[in-house]
Amino acid sequence: DGTQSDVGNTAVTVRVGSPGDDGAVSQSNVAAATAATTSDNAGNEAANASAGQDGVANTSVSIRVFSPGDDGSVTQSNQASASAHTSNGSGADAAASQDDVQNTSVSIRVESAGTTGPVSQANDATASADGVAVAVSNDAVNTVVAVAVGATDLDRPGPTGLQVWVWEWVWERDESESLQGAVVAD
Repeated sequence: DGTQSDVGNTAVTVRVGSPGDDGAVSQSNVAAATAATTSDNAGNEAANASAGQDGVANTSVSIRVFSPGDDGSVTQSNQASASAHTSNGSGADAAASQDDVQNTSVSIRVESAGTTGPVSQANDATASADGVAVAVSNDAVNTVVAVAVGATDLDRPGPTGLQVWVWEWVWERDESESLQGAVVAD
């Protein structure tokens, strides 16, 4: 038996004022089971294999702000596969199932010339057996969100555009000082 529950992959890239290209992202979750037998002296055989995924996910997020460049392709997959076989060609059962599996790809570009690579997403449950094979995929979701704001008149950080302020707070009180002799005004 091969099972996965509540596992996932996450890739996040954030660029602000940082031009350049990002590489490809490839994420996958695989649960697999294989069973095989040969005949015993009495000629009895049985092989059972099951593979399942529950709540598995892949997430890829790319955010670019004032950062021209290309984003690589995104490939995401969840796969549950089971295979069961016997030497006499019968008596084998295989089951593969997926519940609540998902792939999510988000690309946000703010005044960042370039391309977002292609996105490929798949959820797959497969089973093969000499006897009974069952494959079920429930509530499988693939989501792709791409947002691009291409205005060229946005305020940019730096000396010729939007100024960025950095505040530094310095605590100068010695906490070991006593409050004796403090005057309270009415």
